[in-house]
Amino acid sequence: MYLLTLAMAEEEGRTGPFPVAGLAERLGVSVASVNEMVRKLERRGLLAYEPYRGMSLTPDGRSIALRVLRVRRLWSAFLAGSLGLAPREADTVACRLEHVTPGPVADRLAEFLGDPATGSLGHPIPPGTGAAPARPVVSLTSLGAGSTAEVVAAGDGEAAAFLGRHGIRPGATVVVEAAGPQGMLVSADGSVDLGPAAAAEVLVRRADG
Repeated sequence: MYLLTLAMAEEEGRTGPFPVAGLAERLGVSVASVNEMVRKLERRGLLAYEPYRGMSLTPDGRSIALRVLRVRRLWSAFLAGSLGLAPREADTVACRLEHVTPGPVADRLAEFLGDPATGSLGHPIPPGTGAAPARPVVSLTSLGAGSTAEVVAAGDGEAAAFLGRHGIRPGATVVVEAAGPQGMLVSADGSVDLGPAAAAEVLVRRADG
């Protein structure tokens, strides 16, 4: 879960070391527990720790995290698409299954599902090799005016409904027409103003390099 949390933070567009206190808050554990686990993971070559700054995934750590994320999101796609669970419920159940699913079973599940690109919440399913996608997933808020991107995830619940009404949904292409501290003007099915909170709900892959 430590490695997964850091991988998902990277997926959200975070760069640089992740602070110990922030990781403790996300995992709901004490800072002392995080420090102890970080030392163990660092000794195994899965994390790199910088005093007073935080930790980052090593290539080996990132590979493990992406393999587990692949299993989780494959299960969530199955639970939502084939069994009809709500997207967030499917992701919660998949979080339990990710720890007990061997790699070959995950590959067969992917084949059964037709190699889906995203899980139930619209987040990307890493490839079976454990390698990161060629184009990283970032927050829409990290893009400047003139950028073009493919939507990977677009919020949940009311936020997803609002964004979807304006054509901002997984698989759609959006163009950033203007960006500033007060929000962004983007176009998909027409132009729409997004405040900072709404824009932060959108995860994208840049399509313009």
